[in-house]
Amino acid sequence: MDDVDVTERNDAQKKQKAEKWKSCPAEEYAAVASALLHFSSKTVNSNTRLAGVRLAEEKAWDAPYVSARTLMSRGVRLSLDYGEGGAKTAGVYKQIRMVLNEEEGAKQASAEEKRVIREAVEKAYGQGFATGTEFVDHRLRQVLVPRNGVEGGYVSMTPVTSGGLCELLCAAGEGLVPRHNEHVAEERKSAEAQGKKAVLRRIRQGQFGIGGSNPQNIGGLVRSMQKPLFMDAPRAAFGIKEAFFLYHHGLPLDFSRPGPMRESLLAYAGFRTRYGLDSEKGQEGRSRLAVRQEEERLLGALAESVLSAGEDARDLLWECADSLPERFDARTGRRILVAESVASQAVGGLLEPELRDATWPRRMALAVMDAVERAEFHDGVRMLVLDLTASATAASILEESFR
Repeated sequence: MDDVDVTERNDAQKKQKAEKWKSCPAEEYAAVASALLHFSSKTVNSNTRLAGVRLAEEKAWDAPYVSARTLMSRGVRLSLDYGEGGAKTAGVYKQIRMVLNEEEGAKQASAEEKRVIREAVEKAYGQGFATGTEFVDHRLRQVLVPRNGVEGGYVSMTPVTSGGLCELLCAAGEGLVPRHNEHVAEERKSAEAQGKKAVLRRIRQGQFGIGGSNPQNIGGLVRSMQKPLFMDAPRAAFGIKEAFFLYHHGLPLDFSRPGPMRESLLAYAGFRTRYGLDSEKGQEGRSRLAVRQEEERLLGALAESVLSAGEDARDLLWECADSLPERFDARTGRRILVAESVASQAVGGLLEPELRDATWPRRMALAVMDAVERAEFHDGVRMLVLDLTASATAASILEESFR
């Protein structure tokens, strides 16, 4: 049995074990529910002292933007999260969630347990709660905001994100953003088949490794916080010169330039250094499951940064489509927004998803690896130097990410 089979079997066993219901005393459900939060400082820095806030529903505020309070004013109940407590709290919280979301595993719970859980959570929603707010931990960032009527004219604030809000927006599969992007992909495919420009635009998301390899240590909603909305800097409406460059040359895979692609490569290079993967004992470190999973996550983020750059470039091509040379697919009659010389390259498929054939994920992975190994810090210092085995392994992981 190979290593992949063992990993899949272990994951299945863990899932089966995790879904088994474990009855808890009513006091335990009440204790966990009473400390649930909308905002937790642990999601900013896992090493900080816990500071958290739960908003009472009476704090709802009607304003023309999206926030925890404005959503509350429209009857939206954001999920609450735990701030600390370890595996025991995480287990109780998971069962609370199973009951509230009416998941399959909750069928094992007794009617009394379900009643206790729902009453405890309902009580929590009705009461405001704060903990650890006596002072600001030195690990937390602060910003100064102008305010009239206070000494000095400013107040200091520590930005903290709501896990429940992130779940509503970004949860995999069910969040508003993934659902929107899925609709965009369908609409774009239909529009391109007719040689038209898609109306809707994809909402970009970044990759943020909040919580590390064990995000459940700092909260049950942390995974929904790992792909935040990514906003590009404002740019001029015109971009004809850049569009013509993309049309004739494709998108340069330059990991040396500042931006998300460089940041994702720096994160991967730092990971390899941290675990000594390029030393003589590097293979020993990579044999650990946690290390392999972290490598897959970081290379997945790197692939996502490349795909996002391709989406941005494609949006620019469509914005300037009226000024570009017209090329049409002889078979489908669909408009092609890259030159024939680009269409045959991997970056052609990056800009034109319809050009991606069965070989594209592999060709794209190899193109990215070539660019990665040419990337420099400065003055010719390479960001990443891999041997043949490490390079082949990274290329294989990227290939899966591009499928």
